[in-house]
Amino acid sequence: MGLIHLKDVPHLAPEQRWECPKCDLKQVTHEARVHVRMHPCRGLGGLTSPMVTAGTQCKVVVQHRDDYVGDEIVQRDENGRPVTGIAHVRDDGQDFTVFVPSARASMRDLDIDPAKYRTAVRNTVIKRRGRR
Repeated sequence: MGLIHLKDVPHLAPEQRWECPKCDLKQVTHEARVHVRMHPCRGLGGLTSPMVTAGTQCKVVVQHRDDYVGDEIVQRDENGRPVTGIAHVRDDGQDFTVFVPSARASMRDLDIDPAKYRTAVRNTVIKRRGRR
């Protein structure tokens, strides 16, 4: 007798039907864990958006960033405007996907000596491999 996978047991891996309210994409998953299906949405200009359970009535609202963008790496819409997130508003509540900006830094900005950094990284890799 071999291993039994959860996807092979119907009650442990139920079928979940997904659809996107902004484009025509529909998908089916068989996953026992709680999950949300994400996709690059054509209706939102390629922004990564969650799909909703099939049949869910909701309004999709793109939240644009209102403040200054400096050196941060931000998600932008098809027109180049910075986006902070996408809300799926239903009668019984809302879900919000947040696009968190990333900061940039260089070793020079952090006052790190590149030679010491390379040595520290090499020593860490050697320790993880079990060598000294």
